[in-house]
Amino acid sequence: MPLRLIVLFHFLLVLCLVRAQSFTFRHYQVEQGLSNNTVFCTAQDQRGFMWMGTKDGLNRFDGYTFRVFRNDPDDSLSLGDSFVRSLLISKNNTVYAGTRNGLYRFDEINENFAKLFTTTDEIKEIAEDQSEQLWFIAGQKLFCLKPGPGKQLNLINIVLPRLQQISIM
Repeated sequence: MPLRLIVLFHFLLVLCLVRAQSFTFRHYQVEQGLSNNTVFCTAQDQRGFMWMGTKDGLNRFDGYTFRVFRNDPDDSLSLGDSFVRSLLISKNNTVYAGTRNGLYRFDEINENFAKLFTTTDEIKEIAEDQSEQLWFIAGQKLFCLKPGPGKQLNLINIVLPRLQQISIM
């Protein structure tokens, strides 16, 4: 009998100490400023911004409002395509966006983009390894952008069959 009471007491003590957290979810759609209701990818940067890649641009959310970055054919420093399929926030807080026609790096000071890689295939996935090399999938090909002297990037193309996702440990 005393063993049962001890077990019951411990159970009740643990139950009292463990409290369920309550979560509040807000749904954001076009009516709240999101550029498109189809979101392919999300990431959060070190400053707390939430980034979302959609069919109609790259969205930056500060918790209150959305800022949308789209393709502007008259602006060479805009995204080359508004269909943003993949995102990466690097270790040094740089935002990379993969579109249907290339890989882009966001310049947070000027709020514009630099094209790093041009392709006719969709950039499906972007990852960064411990050496700060960027790995990405375009079509069925794996690419690696290695940092070179200055801001130069060296491209390596590795062909693998049916590649869909990258995992870097």
